[in-house]
Amino acid sequence: MAAFSTDFFMEKVSAKRATFDRKVTIVGADKVGTACANALLNRKVASEICIVDTHHSSVLAEILDIQHGATFVNNAKVTGGKDYSLSSGSQVIIIATDATHKTRESRPDIIQRNIHVMKDVIPKIMAHNKNPILLILGRPCEVMTFLAWKVSGLPKNRVFGIGTSIDTARFRYFLSERLGVAPTECTGWIIGEEGDLSIPVWSSLNVGGIRLRDVYPNIGKQDKDKDNWASLHKQVVDVSYEILESKGYANWGVSMACATIVHDIFNNTGCIRAVCTAAMNQYGIDKNIFLSFPSVITSDGVTNVVKLPLDQDEVAKIQEVARNVYKKMCQLKV
Repeated sequence: MAAFSTDFFMEKVSAKRATFDRKVTIVGADKVGTACANALLNRKVASEICIVDTHHSSVLAEILDIQHGATFVNNAKVTGGKDYSLSSGSQVIIIATDATHKTRESRPDIIQRNIHVMKDVIPKIMAHNKNPILLILGRPCEVMTFLAWKVSGLPKNRVFGIGTSIDTARFRYFLSERLGVAPTECTGWIIGEEGDLSIPVWSSLNVGGIRLRDVYPNIGKQDKDKDNWASLHKQVVDVSYEILESKGYANWGVSMACATIVHDIFNNTGCIRAVCTAAMNQYGIDKNIFLSFPSVITSDGVTNVVKLPLDQDEVAKIQEVARNVYKKMCQLKV
């Protein structure tokens, strides 16, 4: 059969490029991975989205479904399958394998399962990609991001996790609800670990240019916070479990955070995000670990970590978290 020609309706000017400048691979076709693909399409971030999953039986069906929907958004090329070679040429790789959290699943179970996933997936991805940026979604993020960096052999700035991005977004949202302003007008950070052991930075909480500690000197301080501002952080922690217990997984918030971070990378924005990055030399931390801090995101990954003016209590808490994470990694022999 003769090759089909398009000469009848368009004239060729130059050869079509064989590669795409903004290719993102998502490893994992579960609810988180497919939500990430959807968010990337809707943000018009990538020119090609590849979904790879060797274990998900419906990966090809998911890809077909997303391919057809892409025509309504920005015509990004959507590819994928069960072969890691399909990821070749990716600038950003999102590791979403097993990122769908189980309801009230114990941290030891999560850690052991995801350690196995990382050790299996990362070498296969790196075999087909040169110097990509890895964005890690697996839990616990601090351990999984460290492991991804260690196994990949990439520079630390090119491997980071979603970290406390969602915790920080929730913190700002609940603060905005209390004050009656838009979340974008609130600047507050959750640092350290995600979830139960996360640390709200009360000392630099700011709304409309007003530092709240100047108005409420005891904000967030145990037994002195008469207005119970600490309840905002409790809401941040509790709502995560509420979502998991109600729908069995959390995917939309994390997928939108991923799309925003990928946008920052491709557009070299220099925006500051609460991601899980190398923590050595931050606030007196002397261990080779990863924790969440406000970090500058550019086309080279994490290029700077913001030096928040933490108070003594916050410094003590972040150092305690660092010791616990390091101890945990030693026990696991990560």
